[in-house]
Amino acid sequence: MIRDALKKTMIEVLKYDKKYKDIIDREQLIRMLGRVRVNYVPQYEFANHGRSYQHWEVIELRFPIPLWEVAEEHMKELESLVEYVYEESEDYALHHIEI
Repeated sequence: MIRDALKKTMIEVLKYDKKYKDIIDREQLIRMLGRVRVNYVPQYEFANHGRSYQHWEVIELRFPIPLWEVAEEHMKELESLVEYVYEESEDYALHHIEI
């Protein structure tokens, strides 16, 4: 998935998907995601999803330093959101998320 597409999709899901309408600080998360930088970090280890030659990748959510503490408080919601919108490819599968 393209970096900007992941970020934009996470914001759109927070805005419009019923699954996330009850998050307490939803508006704050939307603003935070507007400032995040997403990095895809490929791993050498093979994923065990049954696809040949598919590797793991780590998604890094890089927030500005003043937002780190708030991002860590919302780690559960951010992980859920990335797992929900992440698009697996022939080459990569999501391993985990880091802030």
